[in-house]
Amino acid sequence: METVTQKPEELACLNISAPVPQARKAATGESQLTELQNQLTQAQIQAGITALEGPGITIQLDDNNSGLSNSPTDDPNRYIIHYENLLYLVNDLRNAGAEGISINGQRIVVSSEIRCVGNVILVNTTRLAPPFEISAIGDPKSLEEALASSTTYQQLSLSGFPVSYKTTGSHSNNISLPAYTGSFSTKNLTSAAYEEAS
Repeated sequence: METVTQKPEELACLNISAPVPQARKAATGESQLTELQNQLTQAQIQAGITALEGPGITIQLDDNNSGLSNSPTDDPNRYIIHYENLLYLVNDLRNAGAEGISINGQRIVVSSEIRCVGNVILVNTTRLAPPFEISAIGDPKSLEEALASSTTYQQLSLSGFPVSYKTTGSHSNNISLPAYTGSFSTKNLTSAAYEEAS
């Protein structure tokens, strides 16, 4: 019996590829799965639907009750924290690269609303009253510099409002942010694949 052998260049012409060993296939599949899991984790962090922990800054602010007591005939609106104050401070922290922000335990996400409802402030459909605590995870130095140049923070401080902040950089003093537990409106969203097909 005679064995027929072919040269490597003849095999190449036949376009026959050697089977990939099962171990290599499994390794490739595992690396792809790991990459997809990492992408999912990052997407969840950016969406705010997972709890976060890390270094950052915590801002404490309250109404100026002592100022109102010293000027009882003055307009009381001048001595309370307004929703705009919180909104502007959140924007300052975002612009400084904050990776996650919360106000009194309410995680701020893309769809979050910060607005006034009567004598309380509404955040994510939750009514909040002072004192307020804004927590942000990110580079502590960058976040602190953002507050130093924040018009809102400086105005509150100069107007006698009890405002303060502290940064944290060690693992033992990490800031913890809860996950967003509300819903997202998708009434204006359409699938990209659907758009291409139509």
